[in-house]
Amino acid sequence: MLRRGDGEARPAMIALMQEPGAHLPNAAEALAAARKAVAEGNAIIAAMRQRYRMTGRLRPGPLARQFRPAPKPEPEGPDYFLTDREQDDARGARVMLRLARLVCGSRMAFYRAAGGHLEALRRHRDRAEWAEIIRHECALRPSRAYELMALARGDRTLEALRKSARDRQRKSRDKSTAAKTADRESSMIPREAPQPRDAIGAG
Repeated sequence: MLRRGDGEARPAMIALMQEPGAHLPNAAEALAAARKAVAEGNAIIAAMRQRYRMTGRLRPGPLARQFRPAPKPEPEGPDYFLTDREQDDARGARVMLRLARLVCGSRMAFYRAAGGHLEALRRHRDRAEWAEIIRHECALRPSRAYELMALARGDRTLEALRKSARDRQRKSRDKSTAAKTADRESSMIPREAPQPRDAIGAG
C-alpha cells in the first residue's frame, strides 16, 4: 500500500506493479545459479567420500577402521598357586634384595636372608616350577637364586661370588672382542679381482 511521502519511490513501485513479470528473469537466473552451485557442492562431497572412503555415519569408514590398533591381549595368569607361607617367602626375598641394594653396610646379611626365603620356596617345588615362581615373583634368574641360596647355607662367600661374576664378565668381554677382531681382519683380506670373460674362455 502506497503512503504519503513516497514521492521518489512511487514511480518505480508503480512501474513494478504495472509490469509484475519484469523482474522474474533475474530471479530465475539466480535460482538456476543456486541450484547449479548446490549440485557442484554435492558432486565434490561425493567425490571426497569416494576418495577417502567416508560414510555418512558418524563412525569412521573402512579406511579409518583399517588403521585402528589391535587390542592388546590380556596377560595370562601364572600356572602355579602359592600358599600363604610361599607368598610370605616370595615377598621376603623381594624385600631383602631391595634392602641389600639400598643399605651398603649389611649386604651379606640381606643376601643370606633372601637366600633363606628362596630355599624355603624351593623345598616343595620341582626345578621348573620353582624357576617360574622366582622369575615372576622375585624377578630372579635361577642361577642368581642358587648363588643366594649358597650364601644362605654358607657354601660360598660374597667375595667368591663377586670373583666368579667378574670372571664371567671378563670371559664374555674377551669373547666379544675376539669376534670383533676376527670380523675386522676378515674384512681387510683383499679379494681377487674377477677375471674378464675373454680371459676365462682363452684358458
